[in-house]
Amino acid sequence: MIKRKRFIIKGNIHLKFIICFLTVIAGGVLIAVYLIYRSSNEIVEKATFSCHLSVNSTGELFYRTILETNLLIAGISVIMGLVAIGFFHLYLESFFLSLAEALRRMARGDFDFRLKTKGGWMVSRLLKDVNGLIANLENDSLETTRLLDSLLGALDSGALDLNKIKAANELLGSKCRLRKDQEA
Repeated sequence: MIKRKRFIIKGNIHLKFIICFLTVIAGGVLIAVYLIYRSSNEIVEKATFSCHLSVNSTGELFYRTILETNLLIAGISVIMGLVAIGFFHLYLESFFLSLAEALRRMARGDFDFRLKTKGGWMVSRLLKDVNGLIANLENDSLETTRLLDSLLGALDSGALDLNKIKAANELLGSKCRLRKDQEA
C-alpha cells in the first residue's frame, strides 16, 4: 500500500487563509447583528407608538425585516468572500509566475537577479530560500569559471602546474559528488 504524502506549505499559509475567511464571516455576522437590531428597534417603536392598535405575532412583525437583512448579509458576505479569494488567488498567481520566471532564468545560467520579498505575506521565507539558492548557484558558477580560466591561462602560457590541475579537478569533482549525493 502506498503511503499518502502530506504537503504543508511553510509559513502557515493554511492558517492565514482560514483566519482571513473567518474574518469575512465575523464581519458579516457583526453587520447582520447591527442591521437586525436597528430594523427591529424601528419595528417595535412603530408598532408600539402607532395610532392604530393591531395585534400581530412577533413572527409577523419581524419576518420581512429579518429575511431582508439575512439576504443582504448573505450577499455582502459572498461579495467579501469573493474579493478575499480573488486577492488571494492573484497573490499566489503572481508568486508562482515570478518563481517560474526565476527558474527559467536560472536554467539559462542567468543569476544576476533576486526575487523581491516585499509583501511576502505567506511566502517570504520561501522567496528568501530561493534567493539563497540563486546566490549559491552564482557563486558556484563564478568559482567554476575562475578555475577554468586559470587552467586555460596555464595552458596558454605553457606553464602547466600539475598540482593546480589536480586541485581544480578535485574541487570540481567534489561539487559533482555533492550534487550526486543530494540527488540520491
